[in-house]
Amino acid sequence: MRYPRSVKPRNTLDVVNVYALEIGAPALADTDYCVVDRAMSRVTMTIAHATAADGLAHNVTVTAAQAGGQDDTGLVVTVTGTNVDGTIISESITAVIGNTAVGAKAFQTVTAVVMSTWVAGGTADRVEIGFGNLIGLPSSIRDNPGPMTAAGNIFGSWLGGAPANTAATWDADEIEKCTVNASSSTYNGAKLLTVLFRR
Repeated sequence: MRYPRSVKPRNTLDVVNVYALEIGAPALADTDYCVVDRAMSRVTMTIAHATAADGLAHNVTVTAAQAGGQDDTGLVVTVTGTNVDGTIISESITAVIGNTAVGAKAFQTVTAVVMSTWVAGGTADRVEIGFGNLIGLPSSIRDNPGPMTAAGNIFGSWLGGAPANTAATWDADEIEKCTVNASSSTYNGAKLLTVLFRR
């Protein structure tokens, strides 16, 4: 009998267990869902929504726009909240006028947003805080007998039943830095995101 090279009886095959983890149905990123458009200042901001519309953990974004013809400088937005485990976390994001600055941590809830180190260039520029495309992974994905890294173990996803291009991050210590981004296939709050990973 002839065997394909990969399954000849004397060849050793690696055994890989592949799992599918259902995350939920991510909502489209919303730049002002957490804090609506307002003038920059050194104050605690009023939170419109403490969680993303889909109830999932998301990264936080800071969108800044010029007002009055001259850029303000140095605005740092410090976000405090909780991760998927309910642990208090924080992240400082520096605003960039005319752009959306993207945080790296996934917040399950946002409990406080504080602006600081801001210097006006004239009329106060505008700022809004939202939720981005990074989706936080649950702690269950870390129940793994061996080392797990984004590059080696999280290798794909499905969104709404179709394969999605996936970018993943992984951190051995901070679950809020373990994220996946499948937004290239367009989140809409209805399509289920399933992450494929190996152990």
